[in-house]
Amino acid sequence: MEKKISEHNPVDFFLILTFVKKNIKRMALTGLITMVVSAVIVYSIPREYEATVVLAPEFSNSSSIAGNIGSLASMVGINIGNSGGEDAIYPEIYPDILSSTQFLTSMFDVQVESIDKELSCNVYDYYLKHQKGTWWGKAILTVKRLFKKKTMQPASSDDGKPNPNWLTYEEDVVCKSLDNSIVCGVDKKTSVITLTFWSQDPLVSMTMAQAVVEKLQDYIIAYRTKKVRGDLAYMENLMDDSKTALDEAQSQYADFCDTHRNSVLQKDISERDRLETELSVCVTNYTQLAQQVQLLKGKVQERTPSFTVIKNPVVPEKPTKPKRLITMLAFFVLGMLGHALYKYSKDAMKEKIQRHSIDLAEE
Repeated sequence: MEKKISEHNPVDFFLILTFVKKNIKRMALTGLITMVVSAVIVYSIPREYEATVVLAPEFSNSSSIAGNIGSLASMVGINIGNSGGEDAIYPEIYPDILSSTQFLTSMFDVQVESIDKELSCNVYDYYLKHQKGTWWGKAILTVKRLFKKKTMQPASSDDGKPNPNWLTYEEDVVCKSLDNSIVCGVDKKTSVITLTFWSQDPLVSMTMAQAVVEKLQDYIIAYRTKKVRGDLAYMENLMDDSKTALDEAQSQYADFCDTHRNSVLQKDISERDRLETELSVCVTNYTQLAQQVQLLKGKVQERTPSFTVIKNPVVPEKPTKPKRLITMLAFFVLGMLGHALYKYSKDAMKEKIQRHSIDLAEE
């Protein structure tokens, strides 16, 4: 470029327009080549559909004061986390739960169906056998299989379910695919949870988004009620033992009264009183345990959280990604800008070398 940029006019638009006009054909050609390459890549990527669920969890705080403080803090945009102090699982760590191997393997048995009704299987088979991939991904996978070392495979469990602590190669592939398909966002101010599921089939996306919410609810409910359900099971066992003892005491008392109805012997009277006392004690124990069981059942219900679904998942009509047209246009513009920068740098370097040669010649 022959004109120098003035200190008082750092941007010379006429100079820029002159440079663009001079190199527009090569810039456009580079942009077209870049766009064609991007088209080959972007059209090789399978299109995916997005299904979203928005829900608000219910907090279970042991202290009403702490709960009120948390509510006041959230009004001014401050999140003080688990203010109740009882729950180790709160909305901010839900994304970690969804990406855990234990949670992902629990999704393997979910039944899905394609929107054209031609495919019906569980999630494990869907991701392992019915996924479209890119040509370079298939090439990389083929190379990996050629150089894959033989490793010891985990023994199958008695119930046929995968072991989250020791996955096979195929199970690990499915887990990673599921993990990449689930996106969980939590609003730190309101604790509103947004769950998004990506899939190559719109109906599968909706089905899996709903299944993820249900599995997450079951996971949180199981955690929140674990201690109370253990106490309930223990009390129910005690109540069953007490009921057995009560039935036996009633039977012994009834048999004795029938066989010694007209007896006036002091020995028989004392035995009848003893049996009657044992029966009364058994009745009292059984009644108290039955009351404890009922209280614990109410406690389980009290500790069971509820989730308010703000937005239900729907079957998406159009694919969400990749954005083919936008991507191609972006690469076209980048190609033109790249060529312009290259040409400008080349001309600037050439001009600098010429000036340096002239300076040396003058010396």
